[in-house]
Amino acid sequence: MRYEPRRDRRRNAWALILVTLAVVQLTRVSPRIAGSTGRPTVVERTIAALSGPVLRAGYRATDGVRELGLAVLFPRKLLADRESHEATANERKAASKAIWGQVEGLRLRSQLVTDTDQLTYQLQEGVPTRVIGRDPTGRSALLSLDRGATFGVVRGMSVSSGPDLIGIVDRVNRSTSVAYAVTDRRFSAEARSLRSGDYVGTVVGNGKGDLYIGDIAPGADLREGDVLVTAPTTEGPPPNLRLGVVERVGLERLSLAQGAEDEVAPGTTPYRLWALAAPAADIDAIREARIPARMPSTEDECEEDEAEWGS
Repeated sequence: MRYEPRRDRRRNAWALILVTLAVVQLTRVSPRIAGSTGRPTVVERTIAALSGPVLRAGYRATDGVRELGLAVLFPRKLLADRESHEATANERKAASKAIWGQVEGLRLRSQLVTDTDQLTYQLQEGVPTRVIGRDPTGRSALLSLDRGATFGVVRGMSVSSGPDLIGIVDRVNRSTSVAYAVTDRRFSAEARSLRSGDYVGTVVGNGKGDLYIGDIAPGADLREGDVLVTAPTTEGPPPNLRLGVVERVGLERLSLAQGAEDEVAPGTTPYRLWALAAPAADIDAIREARIPARMPSTEDECEEDEAEWGS
């Protein structure tokens, strides 16, 4: 019986053509899917799968070497900063205990949901996670987390550390995810003043390590030193998580359109108030975090009620 190499060659050629067409199709469709759902493209997932273990090991090794070098070169500075770090740690522990005390003592009510109920539910049902890396280029404020789609993480979920909001999930893989921090330019959240309780506007990251409010809401009582917390929203992060501390409040004159008369319409003002705030959390020092769960929708609650009545 003679061996026919031509038949095998044709089979291999057809298999190569089919694989090539499949790769081309995935490459064309994948960016559109990534833009709409937040899921990384095929190329990004392949690179992440190949370079993920090396990047994690390199990040941990670099972090350890940096800490060791600072301890050897600047021991006095570390001793001087010890008290401030201990005070910050005690403050975070006290705030975390207060929050978890509310979590243990309160339950989500189906008829009336308050800010405390919402915060309690979202933290209680949230997913604990660890920060395993950051953007190596330094051009973006990114946080790499060790929880992904298998733990129920989806795009748009918030990331908290104790009483502080530290970021929003942007990309989700099977077992990991990437979030941009509150100081990144893509971050935005509705905020209010903890002292006055007034809604102050939309807080965004300025990409330089600070938070910025471009237009303070009319009539809002906001002063330097005020603590900004998240305002209650239907799709946003949990309410009453700390965002930052106001460092500066300024007044700026609005520039009129070219050719317009130098007059202001009745009931309006040619000025606007803006504010600059420092983030409440030390983003670079965070290792442990939590991804709060989303609030259940009305449809989900109706389905649960029907299931209970059916049983």
